[in-house]
Amino acid sequence: PGGGASRATPRLMASAWPALLEEGIRCDGWGQQVEAAEAYTKLRKGMEARAEVEGASARGAHLRSTAFALRLRARALEAQDPQLGPTLEDMRALRPVVQALAADAAALPEFPINLRSYRAAEPARGADGAREVAVTPAAGAEGAGTGYVLPASANRLHPTSTQHTVPAHVLARGGQPISLRIEKAGVKDPSGLIDPYVSLSLYRADGSFDWSEPLQETPPSNRREGQHVLFGHTVHLQTDLMGQFDAREDKRLVLELKHYKPKKGKLSTKCWTFLTLAQLHADRDKAEVAFRLEWYEKPTDYRCRRLRLLTVKDLFLHVAVVYEANTHP
Repeated sequence: PGGGASRATPRLMASAWPALLEEGIRCDGWGQQVEAAEAYTKLRKGMEARAEVEGASARGAHLRSTAFALRLRARALEAQDPQLGPTLEDMRALRPVVQALAADAAALPEFPINLRSYRAAEPARGADGAREVAVTPAAGAEGAGTGYVLPASANRLHPTSTQHTVPAHVLARGGQPISLRIEKAGVKDPSGLIDPYVSLSLYRADGSFDWSEPLQETPPSNRREGQHVLFGHTVHLQTDLMGQFDAREDKRLVLELKHYKPKKGKLSTKCWTFLTLAQLHADRDKAEVAFRLEWYEKPTDYRCRRLRLLTVKDLFLHVAVVYEANTHP
């Protein structure tokens, strides 16, 4: 009986979700920003409570994605700049999702809002020193729906894509297309990671982000094999890094293993590693080269100077670098 009562409370609260959303939309449309933010916040808290019950299920992911969108909209309204976050039309698009979640429907509609463009300009550091941003794990189809906190300044650190990764790019004549196949990530306890994925981005020697190459991420993976998270996902680099190679610039591709922390409602970096462009350039005449990259302790040092091994165990990030033929006519 006690267990049934614990689930009954969030279910009863769920019946009020559609009305709360309508209240927020109505006030939002009338320009009553304070009242709209209050309604969105009340709905968001109810959904977060239910998400704790649902855990890492598809329903839980939809709940967290919806709650995150509501949080962004409320913060934008409180900042008196509704253009900083999801729009009023986005809130209206949430209606079928909220109705399905409230009714405990077996089939959930596709999540309608792309949240991936909202990333903190300077992610906060958690108590453990990790770079963290509040985030919801992927919702709906694999690789869709991840979102990041929108800072008050609305600055953007990375030019994020609407997808986790972008298709192969046809380079100019003479360019060298390169792909990285993220095979698997070895960690001590992979079963403890929720929605782990690998992000890849290009940095300069001073630790600044290089805008010539977009940040890309593998879809989250729940496949495990021993002490490894299996990915098998290919990331296509978008620029001719070999043609632009200059050993004096000392650029590097930084790869970070990230995962979702439900108790904090945040996404955290577990560990990180890197590949220098000099390493890629040295093997450019080969068709494919396999790398076993050592994991380093967080926080990520984008200058790649403070290198502290995460573990002495034989656990690495396994990456295959593929040097593809140029398809330019």
